[in-house]
Amino acid sequence: MYRLGESLTPRYKVLDFMGEGTFARVLECWDRKEKRHVAIKVVRAVEKYTESAAIEKQIILKVMEAADRLLDRKEFTHCIQLIDDFMFRGHFCLVYPKCGRSLYDFLRRNRYRGFSSECLFHLSRQLVEAIAFLHNIDLIHTDLKPENILFTTDEYIEDDSVNPTSQRRTRCLEHAEAAVSKGTFAMQALKKERSSRPYRYPASTDIKVIDFGSAIFQHEHHSKIISTRHYRAPEVIFDLGWDFPADIWSVGCILVELYTGDALFQTHENMEHLALMERSLGPFPADMLSQAQRKSAGKYLRRDGTLCWPEMASSASSREFVATAPSLEDLLHEEPDFLDLVRGMLRYRPEERLTAQEALFHPFFTSRKSLLPSSEEIGVAEALAPAADQHPQL
Repeated sequence: MYRLGESLTPRYKVLDFMGEGTFARVLECWDRKEKRHVAIKVVRAVEKYTESAAIEKQIILKVMEAADRLLDRKEFTHCIQLIDDFMFRGHFCLVYPKCGRSLYDFLRRNRYRGFSSECLFHLSRQLVEAIAFLHNIDLIHTDLKPENILFTTDEYIEDDSVNPTSQRRTRCLEHAEAAVSKGTFAMQALKKERSSRPYRYPASTDIKVIDFGSAIFQHEHHSKIISTRHYRAPEVIFDLGWDFPADIWSVGCILVELYTGDALFQTHENMEHLALMERSLGPFPADMLSQAQRKSAGKYLRRDGTLCWPEMASSASSREFVATAPSLEDLLHEEPDFLDLVRGMLRYRPEERLTAQEALFHPFFTSRKSLLPSSEEIGVAEALAPAADQHPQL
């Protein structure tokens, strides 16, 4: 379809292939006008994908418009910016600044060893700031995951003398070892821990949230299913409706993964997913299960309203996998403030979860000095706070 060195337009020259998905292919290109590297998403020439990309463009433009109102604070929205768009041989193309790897790719190349405490603090702070900004303009991302959060640069520093996360991973590996028969995840987890590859630190912890193709404004129609499986909130699985708190649940799951290196809920089926939630976070509230029983999700519940586990487990290995899963306290007990923050994001009842704005004032962020200029110099939490009675008009 295109060759290295080819020009998509007189402005953009193809330099390299960056990645590909169901929706689009991403190319690294040279922007002759601005003399910089850019990433161009070339959307597949399928009507529904083109329509989705056009919607994504409009959403990002609205996000950028709202960010502009923050003036000198707009860089602290931590959301990707759209540079340009054009058509190329029937393909809709979106032009973005070239960023680094996703948080997931960085973890993978680091043998799934979690980020250091200092990196964790900065990454968590920026992610919560981004979601506070989006929610302030009534936008729900709906697909937050480490793959949709990019470092702004690919540069890193190697240190073969220390692994700051080795002690954290003990319980994760015990879980993996106990569930070897469940599949490749466990074996991969054991192999990666034995790796002698030096630990990598990102040279910069600056990040950008990307992929607004599924984002919707709060007043728009809400589809029944949102989010990638591992980061999906229980109210979505139970078909109870969802809103801003569904994003917060995803953020809580992401933060645990950044800490441990592994997804909190590694599953591909609803029943096991719900059982893992109870194993990690405790039993679901009776009133929530009662509501679910009147929905299609009632099939996951016994007549007495409790979760139908382990009798609905798909296999013996699934039962063992859930039975050996560590609790949230087991995973995060070494960081009590971080544990409390995540626990507040992973409350079952959506209305009881921390909002992004509340999370910014949590002791995990306020009790320690941030190296990010945003926090010290201009008070991002206050800048992103909504007006007293209304959200900004788009």
